[in-house]
Amino acid sequence: MERSIQSELYRQIGENIKLRRQRLKLNQTSLAKSINLSRTSLVNIEQGKQHPSVFVLLEISEKLGVTLHDLIPDRVNPSIIPDSVLRQNDIFKIQQFVQNLQNSK
Repeated sequence: MERSIQSELYRQIGENIKLRRQRLKLNQTSLAKSINLSRTSLVNIEQGKQHPSVFVLLEISEKLGVTLHDLIPDRVNPSIIPDSVLRQNDIFKIQQFVQNLQNSK
């Protein structure tokens, strides 16, 4: 099954959240409670299955002691996305999404 660009972006965001949470030795339950999310929601965010709002990402970044930019990849890793999925329009949408997140700081 091919992953869309958007799905891959959220997967990478989730992976960044998980890595930073683990570095701080925080479990999912404590982080989720600190930002009024269910553990299930946090698990889904970390797996890229749930697409959090900018506000939720900002709350997570604050609890992890990082900036919002630290959670958002500069680019989506194209090595795992088939070339047929990489369309110019998708790349433009991702660039706009990342720029909007960076401007919301």
